[in-house]
Amino acid sequence: MHKVFQFLILLCFWNPLTIIGQTNDLEDVIYLYDGGIWRGEILERDSTNSYNVKIKIAGGSVVVIKSETVKKITQEKKLANTYYLNTSHYYNFTSIGVLIGDNTYSNTPVGPSFEMANGYRWNSGILTGVNVALEYIDVNFIQFATDVRYDFTKEKITPFAYANGGINIPLAQNVSNIFSDINYNAGATAGGGVGIRARSKENTICFIWSLGYKVNTFSITEILSNDRREVSKYTFQKLNMRIGFAF
Repeated sequence: MHKVFQFLILLCFWNPLTIIGQTNDLEDVIYLYDGGIWRGEILERDSTNSYNVKIKIAGGSVVVIKSETVKKITQEKKLANTYYLNTSHYYNFTSIGVLIGDNTYSNTPVGPSFEMANGYRWNSGILTGVNVALEYIDVNFIQFATDVRYDFTKEKITPFAYANGGINIPLAQNVSNIFSDINYNAGATAGGGVGIRARSKENTICFIWSLGYKVNTFSITEILSNDRREVSKYTFQKLNMRIGFAF
């Protein structure tokens, strides 16, 4: 009889604890018509304001979602260490870097660079946009290129790959003298590499480190006094080491 009594007491406490444990393993999940997904804890559904839904996501931020954008609301098992904010939105990558390597124009082995990429992050983890860069390797350059990136995971720390290509414009002034005119002409730029992106604890900014390879071309046209033209083509091939931030 005593053992039966102990079993009943254990059963009374075990069932609620099991239910609580199961509940703590679940989280609210909101699926949107545009493919977006929000995970967290629903705080309220405001029926007086177009049935808005307030959800508290990882990091403590509260997001208000219009009901007409909601496809369905459900509960699912929590996902561990997931970067929940990685949905479609605008992105910016800003970085400084060092270009290392020889070239056909001079023997300067190292040059600084500054890059800024802006575009749109898709739900698939692909990022597409435009890259603007300033570089100095004996000659100043400004570059405009298409920018494509890919995040391999949705974790807070994820490896990524990138590639870009476009136009490379020398900023050097044309030179004229009694012997000749020297004109700097635009060429091409292309690059690619891999890196690591780590999101801050507050989920407000990312820190990035990357290593890649970059090729820049340009040409110089020399117009001699007898109207003869001589065109010299130059290529820079550099290791591209960068650090910066993104959001």
